[in-house]
Amino acid sequence: MEVSELKFFSEKTSPFINSKGIQLNFLKNQLFVKFTFDMMVFTDTSWEYINQRPRQIVQEMAKYQQILFVEEPFIDQSIQKEHYRVIKIIDNLIVIKPVLRHLDDLKNVIHSLSKNTNIPVGWFSSATYYPLIKEFRFKKIIYDIENELIRPSDIMESNEMKLIKKSDIIITGSKAEFESKSLSHNNVHWIPSPVDDIFLVQDKEISSAPANLVNPERPIIGYCGLIDSRIDFEFLEKAAINMPFATFVLIGPVLNSGREKLPEHSNICYLNLSKYNSMPSYLKAIDVAMVPIAVNENNRFVSSSIVLKYMAANKPIISTALYDIERDYHHCIDIVRTPEEFCVTASRKLIPNQVANEERWFCYNQILNRNSWTGTAMEIQKLINGK
Repeated sequence: MEVSELKFFSEKTSPFINSKGIQLNFLKNQLFVKFTFDMMVFTDTSWEYINQRPRQIVQEMAKYQQILFVEEPFIDQSIQKEHYRVIKIIDNLIVIKPVLRHLDDLKNVIHSLSKNTNIPVGWFSSATYYPLIKEFRFKKIIYDIENELIRPSDIMESNEMKLIKKSDIIITGSKAEFESKSLSHNNVHWIPSPVDDIFLVQDKEISSAPANLVNPERPIIGYCGLIDSRIDFEFLEKAAINMPFATFVLIGPVLNSGREKLPEHSNICYLNLSKYNSMPSYLKAIDVAMVPIAVNENNRFVSSSIVLKYMAANKPIISTALYDIERDYHHCIDIVRTPEEFCVTASRKLIPNQVANEERWFCYNQILNRNSWTGTAMEIQKLINGK
């Protein structure tokens, strides 16, 4: 949901609405309701956004504790006072969407919602929020690192170093990130993101291809995820030129960091993923799944979670030689290092082969059955409880 589509409310007038947009009767005697939170989660993403890691975990944890989920604020220095929208997801889970003049104003928004400043757990998915730590007395601080910062500013780099030092527990989605952070902290845990349940449904339960994916000529070689500076656009362009008979489809939001680099060719198209839950139907429509992320130092710690979504759709997968992906999944997906190698591999994967399909699915299932979001949330809760 774009910021321009939201209606923001000030402290005295903000209604509570649930995830379907229905206003809830939480205003009593014209006074704003406050909560006693057991956990505050600070993220650099939106609840509806494609990145699902913090969302899935806290939704499980909210079954037995009160959680405030703080989305990345929209900064608008032209406004006179901070505004925000409050959404009740389930009984114990509140999401706020702040619009602020300055990040420092976020403390005012949170104080207006929270009865307590002694918070059992502070969960940080971004070092951006480090200055807010002093505003609350967190008993335990968790730093959840899904992906390493890409070319961080001096301030962000400094904030992350301070957050690492202040954190009681660090969890990482990438094994390479785990190995790196273990050098500077003594309580780091590698907890990869499982695949969401929506990707594990039977193929017959998935609806037909989305309307905006009907026209592209087959075969379709597809990528689902953030379209940003991590993508190796030069690699992608060369592959598309060498395979004019195929359509290369990139599905997902285009971030500013990648917008200027998008190659334009007749067989490359970009589709916006309006709803995360629709991703399985997009994956069903593609013939070969790709991970065209550039192999460089900035992307060394990129999470391999997208591979699990491809596996759940039982698609042949071709990836660049990213550290985690090559190490953990080389036995069941194809790793390539050049556009030419990509084209040869993709052409081979497009040839129907029932035996190869069955062998691939067997290998994928062994990986997919290892964990779940419920189990992941329980594992992290045990760390919080010191067990």
